[in-house]
Amino acid sequence: MLPVDASVWEEFLKESTGKDFKVLGVEPLERDKVYAGGFGDTIFITLEDKRLVAKVSKKGDFGRNYLEDRIRDSVWTFSKSTLPKQPKQVAIGSIKDGKLIPFNFHSEPFVVSEEAKGKSYHLFLSEALKRGNINEDDRKAALELSDYLVDIHQTKEPKDSFLYKRHIIDVVGSPEGLMGVVTYLWNELTDKQIQETFGKSKNDLRKEVLQLKKKAIEYADSIEDRIQRSSQIHGDFHPFENIRFENYPEKYWILDRSRAEFGEPADDVVAMWMNYLNHALLDKGNYSGPFMELGNSFLDNYLRKTNDHEMLEIVQPFAVWRGLVISTPKWYPNTPTDVRKKIFNFMRNVSEVKEFDPKKVNAYLLD
Repeated sequence: MLPVDASVWEEFLKESTGKDFKVLGVEPLERDKVYAGGFGDTIFITLEDKRLVAKVSKKGDFGRNYLEDRIRDSVWTFSKSTLPKQPKQVAIGSIKDGKLIPFNFHSEPFVVSEEAKGKSYHLFLSEALKRGNINEDDRKAALELSDYLVDIHQTKEPKDSFLYKRHIIDVVGSPEGLMGVVTYLWNELTDKQIQETFGKSKNDLRKEVLQLKKKAIEYADSIEDRIQRSSQIHGDFHPFENIRFENYPEKYWILDRSRAEFGEPADDVVAMWMNYLNHALLDKGNYSGPFMELGNSFLDNYLRKTNDHEMLEIVQPFAVWRGLVISTPKWYPNTPTDVRKKIFNFMRNVSEVKEFDPKKVNAYLLD
C-alpha cells in the first residue's frame, strides 16, 4: 500500500525530481473508487496549486502476476504517456518495506502523475441515457473524440519496427487482450451466473465464445501483414475513466494508454464506437435513437477525415474483443439478457463478413 504521510511524499518527490514540493495532504482512495479505473491502489497528493495522483499496480490477473509484469506496467505508463491531452508524468519509484525509494527492479513500482480533473465520459453518456436524449454538448464531445483519433493516427510507425505485428499479437493473445478476457472473465463465471444472464448453459456459452475466439484469431492472422497501416494509437480508447472531461465537451484528458504505441487504428475506433452501440441497445433495444446518432457521427467523421475505408475490412477481431468485454457479467452486471444476446449476435455476424457495413448494424444484431 502507498503511504499517506505527507513528509514521506515531500522527501520522495524532491529526491526523484530535484524540486521542492509542499504536500498539504494525502488522501487514500477506497478500492472500489480507484481513480482512473484500472488495476491497483491509488492516492491523491494535494499540493499548494494542484493535485498529483500516485498509483501502484495490483498483483493479480490480466498480466500482472509477476513483479516483472507490474514493473513493465509502471514503466510503460511513465514513459509512454506522451499523447496529446495525457496528464504529465512526474515521477516513478518503488516501495520497499513500506518506504518510498528510487525506482529499481526488485520492489513494487508506482508512478506519480498530475491529476486529470473532471468527470469520466461514461457518466455523461449515462446522463443522456437517463434523459432519453442527447444535447449539443454530447454531439460536440463525440466529434471531439473522433477528431482526437484522426489527429494521433496521422503519425505512422517507424519503418521496419514490426510494431504492427506486435499489436495484432497482443490484441488476440495477451493477458489484457482477447485471450485474457476469455480466460479471466468468461471461464470463471459459474453455471448459475451464465444461466441467469444468458439463459443457456455454461457449456453452450463456452462453445460459442470459442468459435468467436477462433474467428478473431483467423482474422488477426489475415491482417497482420498490413504494416503500412500502422499508426500511433492509444490502445484502450473507451469512456470508462480513460477519458475525463474537465469542461464538457471541449476540455478533456486521456488516460491509461495501453499495450501499444503503434498499431492498427481500428482498435481505438472500435473501442469507442462499441460503447455507443451498447448504449443504443440499452436505450432502444437496437441501433437507433440518440446513441446511433452519436455512433454514426463519431465514425462518419473519422472515415471522412482519414479516408480510411480499408479499416472496415479490419474491424472484426476488435469487435469480438470489445464485444466480449462489454457483454461480460463481471464488469457489466446490470446489462439485460436480451442486450447481451444481441451483442453476441453482433460479434458472430460481423466475424462472418469480409467488410463491415455501418448501415447494416441492426442486421448484425439479429440471431
